[in-house]
Amino acid sequence: MIHFLQECLRAGRIGARMLAKSPWFTIFAALVLAIAIGTNITLFSLVTAVFMRPLPVPNPDRFVRMYNHGDGSVVPRTSDYFQFRQQNQSFTNIAGYGDRSIPLAVRTDGPRTLPVGVIRPIFVSGNFVETVGIPPVLGRPLTPEDAQVTAATVIAISNEFWQEYLDEDPLIIGRTLFLSNQPFTIVAVMPPAFSAVFQTGPEGWRLPIAGFNGPMLFIPGLGTDPMMPVHVVARLKSGISRSQAQADISRIASQVGIETKRFVAVSVVAGNTLTPPVWTVFAVVLSVFVAGVAVVLMIACDNIGIFLLARIAQRRREIGIRLALGATRIQLVRQLIAENVMLSLLGGAGAMMVALASARIIERLPLPLPLPDAFKMTFDWRVLAFATVVSLSTTVLFGMRPALQSVRRDIVVSLNPGSLQGDPSHSSVRSSLIITQVTVCTALLITAAVLVRSQHSQERPGQTIEADRVLVAQVNFDGAGYDAARITDFYLRLVDRFEGTPGIVASAVAEVDPVPSSIGLTGGTVSAIWVRNDMNGSLNEAQTNNVTPGYFKTLNAAFIEGRDFTSRDRAGSLDVGIINEKLAKLLWPRESPVGRVLRAADGRSIAVIGVVRDLTYTPGAERPKPFLYRALAQQRFYRSKLLVKTDGEPMAMTPLIRSKVGELDPNLLVHDTRTLEQAFGLMFIPNQVGMYAAAIPGAFAFLLGIAGTYGMMSLVVTQRRREIGIRIALGAHPSQAAGLMLRQGMKWTVIGLGLGTSGALIMVLAMSRYFYGLAEFDWLSFAAGILLVTATAATACYLPARRASRVDPMIVLREE
Repeated sequence: MIHFLQECLRAGRIGARMLAKSPWFTIFAALVLAIAIGTNITLFSLVTAVFMRPLPVPNPDRFVRMYNHGDGSVVPRTSDYFQFRQQNQSFTNIAGYGDRSIPLAVRTDGPRTLPVGVIRPIFVSGNFVETVGIPPVLGRPLTPEDAQVTAATVIAISNEFWQEYLDEDPLIIGRTLFLSNQPFTIVAVMPPAFSAVFQTGPEGWRLPIAGFNGPMLFIPGLGTDPMMPVHVVARLKSGISRSQAQADISRIASQVGIETKRFVAVSVVAGNTLTPPVWTVFAVVLSVFVAGVAVVLMIACDNIGIFLLARIAQRRREIGIRLALGATRIQLVRQLIAENVMLSLLGGAGAMMVALASARIIERLPLPLPLPDAFKMTFDWRVLAFATVVSLSTTVLFGMRPALQSVRRDIVVSLNPGSLQGDPSHSSVRSSLIITQVTVCTALLITAAVLVRSQHSQERPGQTIEADRVLVAQVNFDGAGYDAARITDFYLRLVDRFEGTPGIVASAVAEVDPVPSSIGLTGGTVSAIWVRNDMNGSLNEAQTNNVTPGYFKTLNAAFIEGRDFTSRDRAGSLDVGIINEKLAKLLWPRESPVGRVLRAADGRSIAVIGVVRDLTYTPGAERPKPFLYRALAQQRFYRSKLLVKTDGEPMAMTPLIRSKVGELDPNLLVHDTRTLEQAFGLMFIPNQVGMYAAAIPGAFAFLLGIAGTYGMMSLVVTQRRREIGIRIALGAHPSQAAGLMLRQGMKWTVIGLGLGTSGALIMVLAMSRYFYGLAEFDWLSFAAGILLVTATAATACYLPARRASRVDPMIVLREE
């Protein structure tokens, strides 16, 4: 054993010296491995952060969640939760949390004072803190007694809320916090680890513009509505496995289903498991990324194998001499593998630096939804072990075959310089490697280019309405004593105050901002209404929004005929509406709609006072949708969005908007400020994620593929050097020799381009069904990708071919 270790150390020292003698080869090979292994380490770190990192709770292996997949909902109902809690035999504690989807104005100095923020609190069961097992940093934990009162009177705050709003006051326990003018006594400050429990669920992915990341408030009590959804967490009893708990909960769920006459099915999963919708999105994206980086690693291993073959081809005389002097084949294989191991370790060290840099880059990607803290990548012992295993495994992938092939040859053949002539049987292997690499490069690059172009598509919504100049904001009336009539009156007076204000071109109020509800990210829901014309024609479905005068000027929608809403269109007056071109053509294809009457399916009559141009709300939509706009003053909606069009940077007008609101009522808070461009950008999240998932591996595959093409052509030139020398000696012009090599390389490249273009077309056609603004065939992206791969591949083939044309036939013949 000691002798074997000594031999390995000796082989390692010799291998290090051999690599030092070829610095350019060593640097290039280590760089290729660093890129390939680094991308795999980055992916592994992301996977462990999302799917494998345990929550920072005591005994995380005993902490579980319950997700519903029976009736289409993600989480169980409150009634089901109480059944699980009362009848289970597998848990020491079952707790729940949820929200009421109502953001509340937070005040610290008393009712009717200026609010300090708008936060949607999280309602937790009284035993939630006990179940999680994380004590507060200040105060006492919430108890079941706190949740038994009719209305909660105590509250726990997160560490982030304590720092941001209360200046880390150490005497905060016992102070009163007002939510919508209702007093709550602060009894606990929870540590950051407590908030991580919620970041695994949907709370961790709420939009920063809605104020749901960071500061949190925890109110005891889940409410009395049995249909309210509730997120369920639990602690397993000692000795009870998750599969046993699953059987127990499934039994209870079956009983509940029989009693309620519905299908109830609940899964018991690990506490760090994402909610099913988020998990599905991550699984799809990571699957694409896994495939991409796996291809990158295979291409890198192929490339290193190619370069080793070329290097060993030039060392065959050295290997033959060693064999002739008495070295065993096992010793030579061990020596070559030692060199490969040294190369792998160099590549692994570089890969860690690549992974660290990639992690920082991913955290700073310009995504509308930033990664929650719970998903940030960290590098622990698992990542280091993965890096070591992958680095050493590449030795087997790229080094074993060249090492074994180098010692198989007969000693006499190895000592013959003419043995550098390549084996014709390997031609198909060489061609398949180049074709595969060019195919992958072309497919990924074209797909990434199409996704990049979709980010700036001519069909992108909001271009006609100048969305980058429209600011969206919301005024919080919660707890300020406003009813529907007062809210409507306030908004109308606020819009009047904006008239003539420098920097403001137009302003309006709408029930929701003009972003499709199908995205489900902005909090708005565009409702639909069934209408027919006054001649009792067929019913047509139309989307509807309730707006104030100035809405169409704000969104740059021109009137075809008729008028805009005015201050006279109020409650009690004739119910009026404005329709778009699409709905006008459906209801009155040959007549003017102005003055006509729409009849809703419920019997209501709406007089049409105007027709406006179709607005594009959905990117990539083939046709505009029918739309009916109604006067907001006639509808009495509590929550609406303020739209302000500016002549400069919209976000810079935020202080002015707040001051105008404060002039009318200083107790109201303006929040959720953003531009329409940012809101529309949320719809392109799949495009952005897909772009990065295709572009990052695609760029690496492109670089490695070009390097592989160059290396393979260099190997071909090395192996056919004797043939080229003889051709030139017999009268062939050097350019003919170069052309021979170039034609061979480009033949393989053209085949790869054809396959890669076909693959890209299939990928884009598949994605165009789900990605906004994605053209089925973006000829510019396809042409750019093909030209880029063709030009670089031609360069990679030309350089070795040019070297082949400079072969001196006298030197080659003298070697014979």
